[in-house]
Amino acid sequence: MGAYAFYLVVRFYMTEEYKSVPDDHFCNNSTWFDTKLLVDCYAVDYSKQMSNDSYSKFMKRILTEENIASNHIVHLGRVLGSADLELLENEKDGTLDMGNWASDVHKRSYSIKMPIKSLRRSAGFVLADGMHHNTRTTVEPDPEDNELLDLPFPFVKRCMKAVLAAKEEATGGSQSYLNTAVCFLELLEQLALVFLQDAAAMLILHPERGDNAMYKHIPLLKTEKFKRFVEKMKLALENSENPTDYQLEAALPGVQQRFQSLEGRMGTMQRTMGTMETNVVTAVRDEGQKMRELIAHGFEEAAKSFRGGAGGSRAAEQTRTRTLTMVEGSVGGLVFSELQFYGNHKSVQSMYNEYYGKGDFNLIPISGGLLAMEKKFGAKWRKHIPGGSKFIGRMKAVMRAIENMARSDEGSVDDSIDKLDMVFQSKDGGNKSLSKLVDILKQQGIVAVAASRGPRGRGVGIG
Repeated sequence: MGAYAFYLVVRFYMTEEYKSVPDDHFCNNSTWFDTKLLVDCYAVDYSKQMSNDSYSKFMKRILTEENIASNHIVHLGRVLGSADLELLENEKDGTLDMGNWASDVHKRSYSIKMPIKSLRRSAGFVLADGMHHNTRTTVEPDPEDNELLDLPFPFVKRCMKAVLAAKEEATGGSQSYLNTAVCFLELLEQLALVFLQDAAAMLILHPERGDNAMYKHIPLLKTEKFKRFVEKMKLALENSENPTDYQLEAALPGVQQRFQSLEGRMGTMQRTMGTMETNVVTAVRDEGQKMRELIAHGFEEAAKSFRGGAGGSRAAEQTRTRTLTMVEGSVGGLVFSELQFYGNHKSVQSMYNEYYGKGDFNLIPISGGLLAMEKKFGAKWRKHIPGGSKFIGRMKAVMRAIENMARSDEGSVDDSIDKLDMVFQSKDGGNKSLSKLVDILKQQGIVAVAASRGPRGRGVGIG
């Protein structure tokens, strides 16, 4: 019954099918009687039951996430339910009835299939001296929090008033179908209390299940009234006395207290282990997320390196994309340094400044910028940098384009930089990509294309 209550509360929350129903919704069978119990919550017509394919798809996903092995999907309950009852040492006849395994015509067609002993056992009741005991079923909300009982199915109370009023006015056979509506609404009233009791007990007995989506999304489970109900349930469960304890105490004085002490310790250990399991799962999930982020970052950086210049490090921005350059050592020759190309330019002016060592790129890597390095060391200094020669070649192409445009238009270098920057910033043009900008310059003839050099392909014809 607890699972049935959980299902209905979550279903009505997701489908919102009773969120705004009129008071007389249950007064006419045509408006509600064809509604199916098991439906797809994302469907538009709840008078059609969920197909086996849809049901099996959801069940497969749930079994996979919960690491439950089963070769039965559609009739899952008949398999796992039977196994649970056998582990509880339930009577075989009751298990057969609950699983609907009929051995004759009566069992197959006429039995109500309601084995009370099996239902009580699976619900957690303990049999003692002919009486059944289950502590959580005795806990109800305090009088000041009695409104909590209306929250699981908030439409029931007003719809019940309308149905009872219609029943008083009805005559003859029209009362019969109203009786069905009354029974259904009364069932929901009972299930509301079952839902609150089981939801509260589950948080206490299995605290690791507090991360379930039901506790995160159902509004009433986040109210202060429900939190007070949980505290009341916790107090009842911690101080409950099983009827079996009285018989044990009478037969063996003192032994029952020892058993209670052991039971309390085991309960504490179970809750502690549940909390530890939750912490471990959370830690593993967080570490996995960090690892995925690191791997993704590594692939991104590798991709930037292959693209040759996407991403970089500026004097004012410590973003590293290129690893080593070489500058003149104190005693002559070349030595390795941590200085890098800035491969993530946002404007043509920034490229110009890096190439000539101006503005933010003053003295990077030496006075006069990349051009000074080229004049001083030739091509040797960039051979040890992945993609270095290609990057310098593209930078040279852009610088040559600026000079050519300034000469042909009889304008200034700044005017040429501004014109190229418009192309560089355009999404249909360079889109802030150095390689795309060079391709456009070559297509428009502003930059010459070198003749083929055989299998190595074509290069930018800048001296």
